[in-house]
Amino acid sequence: MRVRLATVALLAALAVSATACTPPAGPAKSTGSTTATGSVSASETAQMNSSNPDPDALLSIADVQATSGIAGLKLIAQSDSTEAVGRLNFANADGTLVAIMNVGDAVAFSQSLNGMNYSKDATGTGDMCYVGPSPKLSKVLSIFAAAQGDHAVMMKTFLKVKDGTETWLTIDQMQQLVGLALSRWQ
Repeated sequence: MRVRLATVALLAALAVSATACTPPAGPAKSTGSTTATGSVSASETAQMNSSNPDPDALLSIADVQATSGIAGLKLIAQSDSTEAVGRLNFANADGTLVAIMNVGDAVAFSQSLNGMNYSKDATGTGDMCYVGPSPKLSKVLSIFAAAQGDHAVMMKTFLKVKDGTETWLTIDQMQQLVGLALSRWQ
């Protein structure tokens, strides 16, 4: 239950900033640094919010299928599942939720970092990235989030079996997908 609340809080922080659409303009640079950003004023936040793209332009079903090896994936609406809280909600052919993705800005990323008991900093994607949730909340790592400048992408995967330990996607697969989404966002 605490994992679900922490995930919902993280997703809400990232979803709050996702309002308008702009087309992607090319790959972003990846530095691998893990330091958090400073605070941003309300006017800067509004400006960043206006640049959030349509998540469909950042990640496709084909991308997730190619990375995961799971065939027959489909997008489901938020109303199709209580855990489908992402801007993109990927389900298998049976409708079981596999992963969700949200986009946001640097403020949302910082809020998620401060509000979540994340497991560890990560490197290799964006300016900063982390893996979660904390072992205090779950024994299974199921979240990867990264920010590049004022852009943030978060992905969460789900357990294949309730109370199990195997997830649909690995942390490495989510890192690859989050990196791909960030590279398409300018």
